[in-house]
Amino acid sequence: MNNADLKSLVIDCLSGKTVRLKYYSVDTGSHMFINALLTKILAHYSLTFFVHPLETIVHELLSNAYKANLKRVYFADKHLDLENATQFRKGIREFRATAYADLGYIHRELRKRDLYFELSIVKKDKTLCITVMNNSPLSPAEQKRISDRFSKVNEYDTFLAAYDDFFDESEGAGLGIIMAWFLLKDSGVDPTGLTIDSRDGVTEASICLPLDLKPAGPEHDTADHILREIEQLPPIPARITAIIEACDRSDITADALSSMISADPDVADDLLRLARSADLGRGVEFSRIEEAVRTVGKEELKLLALAIGVKRILQKRYRAFRQVWRHCKKTACFASVLARELGRDDISDYVYLGSLLHDQGKIVLLSLSDDINEKIADIASNRHIRESTIIEEVAIGISHVTIGEIMAEKWDFPEHLKLMISSHHRPFKVEEPYRDMVLLTHLADIFWGIGEGRYDYSHIEEGVLERFGIENEARVIELIECCSRRFNECPNLHL
Repeated sequence: MNNADLKSLVIDCLSGKTVRLKYYSVDTGSHMFINALLTKILAHYSLTFFVHPLETIVHELLSNAYKANLKRVYFADKHLDLENATQFRKGIREFRATAYADLGYIHRELRKRDLYFELSIVKKDKTLCITVMNNSPLSPAEQKRISDRFSKVNEYDTFLAAYDDFFDESEGAGLGIIMAWFLLKDSGVDPTGLTIDSRDGVTEASICLPLDLKPAGPEHDTADHILREIEQLPPIPARITAIIEACDRSDITADALSSMISADPDVADDLLRLARSADLGRGVEFSRIEEAVRTVGKEELKLLALAIGVKRILQKRYRAFRQVWRHCKKTACFASVLARELGRDDISDYVYLGSLLHDQGKIVLLSLSDDINEKIADIASNRHIRESTIIEEVAIGISHVTIGEIMAEKWDFPEHLKLMISSHHRPFKVEEPYRDMVLLTHLADIFWGIGEGRYDYSHIEEGVLERFGIENEARVIELIECCSRRFNECPNLHL
């Protein structure tokens, strides 16, 4: 499907018509199309804060429907009876071990046997109802498993606690439903509205969202602990604050500003090293702070000082600083190079500094217990979820971008820096004039992930590529190689 199809479906849904999408299997392109459809519909009702939870829930329901149909093909081929409990347990063990070995064959069989699933979306009065249907009934064993999990889920305060109990079970099925339950609950939606019904040869999983839904605040103990921790963060050091305030004065001369900075040799050294970076300083090798002040300018100098102040606080306070800062430095270089390569040289300094601070919230989050963070990483990997923020939100009640945003508010960051921190995973909600700054930070983060083998080309949203005229995967690879080369050539990036 293309953009014209997308626009037509959105119009139909907003007018009250039922939108239906039928699949035998769902590839990356289909998921991107579904995500775009959900995003545009939710945006119309000012529900963009719920886009990522809903994408995750719908992905889980679609995945369950697809796997249910795969089971039917597999069990039929093995002459196993889904209704027989003994054969079901035996078949499930074999299914999990071998069913995905020849997906080409299974996908052909799904079409031959007309085993499909369907996503439908319809607006009813003041709710948006979303249903995933597949034309395979649940077996008694499957119905009991789902019923048991729904009955037990109220016993858990957090998704992580439920994850500990459910993940090691023999089939492992139903964990996605439990995650969906907590995503709804933590978003302020009554989770009992998630229903799964199997009758007349079909299975339907449905949720209905109130169109007047409002963002819910964090209710987890861990989230409360983090918020208290942020409240206790110290202010930016006084000497650095004085430099920032001096940069805002119209009457201060470059010589006076240089003298103020030079009074603290450590700050002066940090400023020089950061300003001399090949990407921020455009290859100029400053040897004296006076040269840096005159070349960089007061606006950029203020942001440099702010970055140094943040670094000093976080480096002293959090054990995860070095790990995250290493990623931030490389992402900052990538963002600056991309800005120049893609015709936005005018904002390259800003995206460099914004990208340097974009994951400051993750420094706090990763300084929690290793156990929590390992579970978050495991869940994101096991559920094939590309963005860890959604797991952070459901697991502990707050994500690293929200943490970073609160920190930025506390330290009175300028608006464009706040947005690069708060929206780098959800860049399209940002309006002009800051959209390209946030998009470049987002793209640099994705390119870093591709370079590290964590993502691939399919993880890049089509709208980002179109925005910057990136035509194909070959161009993406070329840009990543250019960014990596510039990073390796620039020793001054190691602030």
